[in-house]
Amino acid sequence: AYHAARSKTIITPFLKDVEVYFASEPDWLRLVEAAATSAAQDESTTQYATSIGCSRGVSGFVLHTVPVALQAWMRHSQDYAAAVQSVIACGGDADT
Repeated sequence: AYHAARSKTIITPFLKDVEVYFASEPDWLRLVEAAATSAAQDESTTQYATSIGCSRGVSGFVLHTVPVALQAWMRHSQDYAAAVQSVIACGGDADT
């Protein structure tokens, strides 16, 4: 939210913060970086969800829900409704 409030370009500053806070969690960092790359390439949230194994919908598993939510936020940082709709379109545990 901090980055979205400050700028329309959020991916790079957000990743810099994530790299500092999660340097000791390489698996988590890899997922967040993949979400950022997907958003930067304007890949749909559904396509990203499919790429992390959620082709039948997003599960309630934190390593699925958080990266999908982050990808949607990074892709639609200035349009909350579009971000929410893109996650709903993935199906599954979209309310999480």
